[in-house]
Amino acid sequence: MKLSFVLSLLTIVSTVFAGGIRGAYERMFIWYAYQAQIDGLMKTYGNLDALTICPYDYGSGREKTLLFNEFIEVTNREVDADRGAIPSITDSLTPDVDKMANTLLRGKNGKSLMKPRWPWAGRIMVGASYTTLLQKAAAVVWDMKQESMLGPSNAHILKATRAIQMVVLSRKIDYEKYRMPAMESQFKDVKFVTWDLILQSEPKAREFDLEETVKQNPNVEDLAKKIDLWVKAYHTQPVEGEKRASHWNALKEAKVAESRATYGGC
Repeated sequence: MKLSFVLSLLTIVSTVFAGGIRGAYERMFIWYAYQAQIDGLMKTYGNLDALTICPYDYGSGREKTLLFNEFIEVTNREVDADRGAIPSITDSLTPDVDKMANTLLRGKNGKSLMKPRWPWAGRIMVGASYTTLLQKAAAVVWDMKQESMLGPSNAHILKATRAIQMVVLSRKIDYEKYRMPAMESQFKDVKFVTWDLILQSEPKAREFDLEETVKQNPNVEDLAKKIDLWVKAYHTQPVEGEKRASHWNALKEAKVAESRATYGGC
């Protein structure tokens, strides 16, 4: 049974970090997964009894689901009068993934429209923890993209796919902007084969190709093994190791969600 939208805003139990552009893209991903699930369930069953994304909140949208601004308030830690006004969007397809993600991040007059923390993940997605939130939403996208539901060319499915791809990119940048300089400092005689990772709101980072790097450095014995051992140590070094491992785990979780939304699987 759904809880009142107003009352449920007051029932946040625990929070997790989801700030910056990656948090904005995560919200866009779950928004479009939510819209796809609403469409798919209504088309197939004529009701939302099986809704698993934001099932506890009443809103002003179709079948009393949330409009975009209501969804963002639900995904915020709490209402904050000092934050810029969230756009009131009634058309579920109106938010352009990239433009709206940047609007959420930058807001008006520099005030972000979102909090840097998610509320209790189980409130956003039935049975989710923060570490499984994206993956469970991705499973919804996969289910809804089947021909028996909406099909892969559905607009909400396509926008959700774009959003999770950008989550992965933002998480790569988080990780590689620290790892690549540290790796090059450690392996000063190695010529790394890299490419740029570019996201408008983030500093540029670089990613490297291990196989091509090994080919470009035939005189460095066991280079792949040496890099692997170094990376493992990089994640466990005092002080910075925990932060590095956190970035790596967030990237892995995002990649799993992208794969699940694209190819299915557990």
